[in-house]
Amino acid sequence: MSLENDRISFVNIFKEKLREKKLSEFAKFYGVTIKKGRNINKGWVGITLSKIASDIKNRSEKEESIYCMKSVKVKLNKSSIEPIETMALTKLDPRIIITQNFEDSDLWNTIKSLLLLGCEYRNKEDASIIKIQPFNIDDKSLKNEIQTLWESIKDITANGKISSYSCKNENNKYVQLRRKGTRNSRIKCPITGVEFHSMSFYAKKDFLRYCLGSV
Repeated sequence: MSLENDRISFVNIFKEKLREKKLSEFAKFYGVTIKKGRNINKGWVGITLSKIASDIKNRSEKEESIYCMKSVKVKLNKSSIEPIETMALTKLDPRIIITQNFEDSDLWNTIKSLLLLGCEYRNKEDASIIKIQPFNIDDKSLKNEIQTLWESIKDITANGKISSYSCKNENNKYVQLRRKGTRNSRIKCPITGVEFHSMSFYAKKDFLRYCLGSV
């Protein structure tokens, strides 16, 4: 079976699985805590979806590796699905990015294997998946724009300037590199040794609209 057929098969099985019951019911079935006392487990949807995927019958090791599954909060408009948040893609590892080519980069490997799930929340304890969409890797203009940003970050890192990088100076339509983590989340520039706040590549809303078929 080809990679494309593997992907189609996995998506179809996953869709059928999600029709069986509400996400909150799946969470209860898998023992995922949604709420403890007054505190909501913010990651309950992602954990539940991962468990559903792992429980799909007859999955092969190959199928397990062809998708990077991520969910994003959306709202349903009359004619489109609108993302209401950005989405983390991959962490920046300054030591690795300067040794990679874009085609083999962590960022591109994540994007080209992305299975995006649009999740509509009725409230913090009740959510449903209203769109399941693989990424279209054949769009060269989108790929080129993402690659342009990645190459820029690679050059900045290789020149020892990543510790002073600010996303305010970037105008990429689809992807952004910005801070992620707590105040104590620090990484080190491999060129200068200067420590700085950890960073991740994020999918911007235009990227998510594109993936969800809303543009």
